[in-house]
Amino acid sequence: MPEDSSLAGLDHDDLDLFAASVNDRPGKTLDYATPVEAFNTLHANLASGGETRTHDGVRHRF
Repeated sequence: MPEDSSLAGLDHDDLDLFAASVNDRPGKTLDYATPVEAFNTLHANLASGGETRTHDGVRHRF
């Protein structure tokens, strides 16, 4: 979305569509996973007692 764009004229349904399009887009900082995929991977690791790493490689064990 261009920097000078405004969301002010959008209704709730339009905002939901916009949010879905952003959240379904793979990101470089997520190793080209979508935010939903990254969250599901993190959740599965935490639920199984595994560990996860932050973007800078710091390990976290739960």
